[in-house]
Amino acid sequence: MLYDPIFRGLRRVCPKCSEGRLLWRNWRHWQHITREGRRCCDYLVYYECDRCHSKVKILRGGLVRDVDEREWQIFCQPKRSENKDLDSRI
Repeated sequence: MLYDPIFRGLRRVCPKCSEGRLLWRNWRHWQHITREGRRCCDYLVYYECDRCHSKVKILRGGLVRDVDEREWQIFCQPKRSENKDLDSRI
């Protein structure tokens, strides 16, 4: 990325190694039911550390959680096209 050195200081610090910066990988909306029984919409942001390569998700309130490999593959890995002919022509 051309502007990587400029924006590096604006990225979050990795909670695991405290040296690396978190790279944004994906985000998604999700719905859940609160303790009071109300439906609530929220969002998650997935990050990966540029040094230790740990994978974390950060909820809207700033709560940091680890991401297991299955969840990372579902939400952060690029989808492969079913049509292989189309992929080979691009």
